[in-house]
Amino acid sequence: MMDYISLLQKQCKEGVGSRDLKPGVLQLMLPIFFEDGDMMDIYLDTRDPGNGMVRVCDLGMTLMRLSYNYEIDTPNKERVFKLILSENRVNIDNGSLYVDCTAAELYSTVLRLSQTISKVVSMRLYKRDQMQSMFYEHVRNYVLEKLRDFEPVPE
Repeated sequence: MMDYISLLQKQCKEGVGSRDLKPGVLQLMLPIFFEDGDMMDIYLDTRDPGNGMVRVCDLGMTLMRLSYNYEIDTPNKERVFKLILSENRVNIDNGSLYVDCTAAELYSTVLRLSQTISKVVSMRLYKRDQMQSMFYEHVRNYVLEKLRDFEPVPE
């Protein structure tokens, strides 16, 4: 019987690489892709964020990619975005998603960040659902503002 675990471990090792992006920052070359086939942008910032930690981050590439066809421009969209980050224990600094971790946590942190990036980029799929749910919010606001003379009572 084939040793699938050994085969998987070997394939994982062969699928990981890196290149220097700038001093102290490595771009990871991983077999983790977006649905369009582009490789996911994940970086290691080895400039010590403190206590022997390493920062796994996206250098703002996720929000840039999302902005091509979707903006986080309403309180509801921002709430969903922040919920995704908090549920996955991912931080944001100046548009860059990141997690600081120890060397022992590196593998699971890379996977967690990649999963979070996928969820954030998938927010564009919510667009139609949000528009439908926001319809009632827009109608409510219109009635309360434009028909003020009729003293509408909000529900």
